[in-house]
Amino acid sequence: MRVTLLRAYLCVGLILIGVYPLVGGSERIYESLGLAAAAAIVYGTLTHRPPARAGWLTLAASQAALGVGDLVYFNAYGDSPPYPSLADAFYLGGIVLFGVALIMIVGRSEYGRDLLSYVDAVVIAFALGLLVWAGFFSGAIGSGANLARVVSVSYPLLEVVLLAALLRAFFVRGKRTRSYYALAASVCLLILSDTWYVVPALTGHYVAGSWHDLGWLGSYVLAGAAGLHPSMRIFVVPRAGVLHIRRVILLGLSVVGIAVAAMVEQAVVGEVDIFVMAGAAAVAGLFVVARVVGLIRVLERATAAALESERRFRMVFERAPIGISMGRQ
Repeated sequence: MRVTLLRAYLCVGLILIGVYPLVGGSERIYESLGLAAAAAIVYGTLTHRPPARAGWLTLAASQAALGVGDLVYFNAYGDSPPYPSLADAFYLGGIVLFGVALIMIVGRSEYGRDLLSYVDAVVIAFALGLLVWAGFFSGAIGSGANLARVVSVSYPLLEVVLLAALLRAFFVRGKRTRSYYALAASVCLLILSDTWYVVPALTGHYVAGSWHDLGWLGSYVLAGAAGLHPSMRIFVVPRAGVLHIRRVILLGLSVVGIAVAAMVEQAVVGEVDIFVMAGAAAVAGLFVVARVVGLIRVLERATAAALESERRFRMVFERAPIGISMGRQ
């Protein structure tokens, strides 16, 4: 029954996404998919009863906030909604709740208290966000009004946090479930779609009902599917292990990414914002220092534990009866 419901939800969602551009962008399809995602996550949470129930309900709230934003966008302003509008407040709130939900869901896992992985995730997300900023936003932000610039800056900043929360889940050592992959794809589609929305909205070229909306619709359907799938009870199956080499490589690339972002901005805009890049380099440097300090602390604790274990072994051996010692020779 549960699998049948999941398949029916996916089939209906994919059909509506396919129909959406063919009918010129139906507002009812858009609004229904957003609210249906919230309802699907609530139903899945009540049915499967995952340990991170609060996290999944927060995820449902994020989809509901995004869905209410759609209702406001399509119904409160007629055919020419302004940018920014009240809908953007709901969209930004939904992004915040999305990130909080991911942190809560992963935090319930066995390795959810691994603070170093949070540092890794923030560094990598920060570098990716800077690249997106240099390629898409740095030249467009200055063309809008003051409030429009504030809102437009808020989108990439909040989505860096959302991306960091997703990367935090990626760094948990363990087997990924289908629910994880569905939710990860939902986050990626949301970030890409928002990126393609802000710049056209600033320049007045965004048109509701175009193919650009398919990314948001796909994000809704995948988030709902993640909540309905039975694997949402576990999300990531953790296992013990050492620091994976991919994390080290990604951290190294993140530091290089600041220089790449400067080159991208030079190529796209024609000049480099020195203050932004210098600030970014300083922030990234602080996070890398924090990461190195964390590794040193871990190594010190491991060394202290090994020395304590050796001390106890020697004490037991030295206090053992002579006969036992001779018999073991």
